[in-house]
Amino acid sequence: MINIPFYIFSLIRMGIKFTLSTVFAVTAPPSFRRLPEC
Repeated sequence: MINIPFYIFSLIRMGIKFTLSTVFAVTAPPSFRRLPEC
């Protein structure tokens, strides 16, 4: 069985990573955003 604190920590870490990627996508230069996605 998974540890509750570990599960919560993973959830928070995923949320932070998602937030950072969203902020980066918004603040990234337009030229970088025009690159084709892998």
